[in-house]
Amino acid sequence: MDKLAKSIIAIPFLLVLGVPVSLLGGVILQDLWGWFIVPLGAAPISLINAVGISLVASFFKMGLSTIKVDDDGDAPLAAGIAKLVGMSLMLLILWGVAAIWQLFMPA
Repeated sequence: MDKLAKSIIAIPFLLVLGVPVSLLGGVILQDLWGWFIVPLGAAPISLINAVGISLVASFFKMGLSTIKVDDDGDAPLAAGIAKLVGMSLMLLILWGVAAIWQLFMPA
C-alpha cells in the first residue's frame, strides 16, 4: 500500500480520535484551572470553555516552523508539499472541531 493510500485511510482515524483527545485536554485544563487559577480569584470555566482554550493553544503550537522537509530520494518537493498539505488538513480539522465546540458555548 502506498503512502497516499495510507494517509487517506488514516484521516478518518484522526478525526475519530480528535474528539476524545480534545475532550481529554479540556477535562485536564478545567481541572488545572480549578486547582490553580480559581483560587487566585478567577471564575471557574466550563468543560466547553476549557476545550475551546485547549484548541486555541493547540493552534499556536502547530506552527509552520516545525515542518521539516525530508529528502525522499529524487522527490523532495513532493515530500514538502505533502507535509504542507498535512499541516493544512490538521489546521482545518482543528478549526472544524473548534467551530463545533463554539456552537455549544453559552451565549
